[in-house]
Amino acid sequence: MNHNIKRPINEELLSQLVYLDEQGQELMETYFANDRIKFKEFYHLYTTEVEAYISNLHAQKKQTNKLEKVFIGCKVIVKYEDDDETEEYIICFPEQSNPDEGCISFLSPVGNQLLLRSVGEHMKLNTPGGEIGIVITDIQF
Repeated sequence: MNHNIKRPINEELLSQLVYLDEQGQELMETYFANDRIKFKEFYHLYTTEVEAYISNLHAQKKQTNKLEKVFIGCKVIVKYEDDDETEEYIICFPEQSNPDEGCISFLSPVGNQLLLRSVGEHMKLNTPGGEIGIVITDIQF
């Protein structure tokens, strides 16, 4: 996602759906070669959630950079429950991933667990170092 050029969220999300539709086969072969059903399930769930969000935006006739769910392209702010520290992640497509700058792929273990989660949601984040309790405190686009 290029956040330098501000487009309405609905346009950005629509462009994601087009990208996923056009690149779905390549994504499936590259990242889900052994589990194509998992990709198809993800694709169906993600597109359903995005379409519902866009429909809701149109019905409310409003634009916002705040979201209630984590979509690709979002900045997610999480608070670690054990020490109250916060961290920001930007959920992105695999080719845009740059963990040193907080950009993590929606296919990464952490990105995948955060995708489609909601503001205020408490969860156990599975990491190589073990489970970490977090709460999603903010989602921005």
